[in-house]
Amino acid sequence: MINNPIDILLIELEKSFKNDPKLENAIKFELGNLVRKIYSESINQQTGWCMTFKIPDVAVLNLISKVNIDQQKLKTSFMSCWNIPTNIKIYMATNVYYHILLLFIVYGIRYRNDAIVKSSMILILCKIWNGRRQLYIPHCNPDVMRYVVANLSGKYWARKHDSPMLMIMNHYVPTLLKKYADDVKKDSSKTKRLWDQCWGRIRQIFISDMSPDIKTGQSTGKSGLGPLYFNAIKDGLSISTPKIKSGMGDDEVSSNMIDQYTSHSHEELIDNITNYIIMNVRPKYDQFFINFVNKVTTARTMQITLILNSIHSIKYSNYIRDILELMFKQINISDKAQICNQSFLNEVIKKKIISSKHSKTINQLKNITDLLLEKIFKDKIAYRDYAEYSNPQRGKLRQITFYGFAYNIQKHICSS
Repeated sequence: MINNPIDILLIELEKSFKNDPKLENAIKFELGNLVRKIYSESINQQTGWCMTFKIPDVAVLNLISKVNIDQQKLKTSFMSCWNIPTNIKIYMATNVYYHILLLFIVYGIRYRNDAIVKSSMILILCKIWNGRRQLYIPHCNPDVMRYVVANLSGKYWARKHDSPMLMIMNHYVPTLLKKYADDVKKDSSKTKRLWDQCWGRIRQIFISDMSPDIKTGQSTGKSGLGPLYFNAIKDGLSISTPKIKSGMGDDEVSSNMIDQYTSHSHEELIDNITNYIIMNVRPKYDQFFINFVNKVTTARTMQITLILNSIHSIKYSNYIRDILELMFKQINISDKAQICNQSFLNEVIKKKIISSKHSKTINQLKNITDLLLEKIFKDKIAYRDYAEYSNPQRGKLRQITFYGFAYNIQKHICSS
């Protein structure tokens, strides 16, 4: 005899799908369509990690009636199975938005409908993301947040993904399912643990390393996007305020930047240029520059644009920083005028990097650029592997990359 109230609901869901053979596919399509809408809307946002998703609450709730389940019964079944007191009113776990999606997850896991499972997980995590972001950073400045994310250490997942949506889709959904799907399959009451883990993982992005405050007695977080964001606000830092000495005139600042490119303390300035590249997620390269690269490499314009646009990702920040270090070492310039000169691309970059061969620095530069291009082709140009290109073809692709970096160096320095 089945006593678990969630399993009783599951039997009702199975019955609805059997009575209408097209219903299961309709639900799968609707869930997938809702995810696609959230994803498309997230791409058009300019807010970066300040993002809030446009959650389709009404559309999700409408699915409850579509599968012939009573909404109140759905709520009480989950609350009973999860041992949540009925007198609690303001509590996320009592929201039927999550209940119906978790019911779909149980069904999808048991009957191997992966599309329903993944779409439902994404919809749950996106809603939890909105709540945590609004709670910990109610008024989020995108430029400040870009600065925070660009300066995160490698342990933060926000540093490893281009956006919250991609982090949810490509990291949290597969890792959470890998760890908890078997438990949910055996016991539907384990949906509470799965939901708790979804909530906890998203919360940890914003605040972690909790410890009691001596003055207030309340626990506060020392790390996560929340504390780091408010530290940046306190210090007046954002992606538009590079970490160089403030209070100087333009000429004094520019001179200070160039002087340090060949000194032991240039790392911070390389970081600034790295941030300039990875935060410019929608770059606009001058047509004159595209024509120039097309002429000197004979590569197709579409291929040039695709590679140049693909560079601008926080996912590649380590490669970008290394390439910049080696390029500055190779060109060995300490005069801003040389970088801001029209001949910088055609003479300095071409002579000292493109045409230079066999030096240790150039060999390192080629190797790291190859690694970056391998990643770009794997992540964004899936129809062909970088390794499939011949040596001369790879040489052209490296040239496109070098010129792209030089263009961004020039843009950053000469507009400072």
